[in-house]
Amino acid sequence: MDANPNQRRSRRKLVLAVVVVAVLAIGSFAIYLEYGQAKCQPLTPPGCGGFENPMIQHAQASAAGAEDNCQFERINAISWETVCSVYVNGGNTGTINLTVTNPGSGGGGSLVDFQVYSSLPNYINFTAIPTCAYTSSTPPLNEAATCNLPFSSTQTFQFVFTVSQSYGASTDREDASVTLLMNLLCCFP
Repeated sequence: MDANPNQRRSRRKLVLAVVVVAVLAIGSFAIYLEYGQAKCQPLTPPGCGGFENPMIQHAQASAAGAEDNCQFERINAISWETVCSVYVNGGNTGTINLTVTNPGSGGGGSLVDFQVYSSLPNYINFTAIPTCAYTSSTPPLNEAATCNLPFSSTQTFQFVFTVSQSYGASTDREDASVTLLMNLLCCFP
């Protein structure tokens, strides 16, 4: 009869040991996540200063078989604006490819998002945009998803749009513009 209480004590000790090890492992992992990884730095000092930010390297629009170069420029320390002139006709589709580079060296990178809109918002609809892009005038309430741009990397982002049939067809090609804003949200120094 003494063996049975000893077995219970051994099982309790084993269960207690397993629980303690699990709690320690979860706690260690949580501490690593909180303190062991590079943090997304704010865009004000001492955040992203001292290294080059992501920049637009090339932008190309293609609509209805005609290709147009896009104009892009840095509008402030954290934003780039690209404006593409595209020819539109009802039913046409178009694509804008935006090549972004993140120069420099380091272990982290930067997080960016894109806002996209057109001069004909009632007729030009975006059918495919990156997951880190939004089409409304304000970012989503819970913040837009972001795209990670590692240091020393180049990525191409594609924006696809269609022109509503209700815009009509014309023998003369109509000019419109599509604007893409790239915003640097934070960095991993």
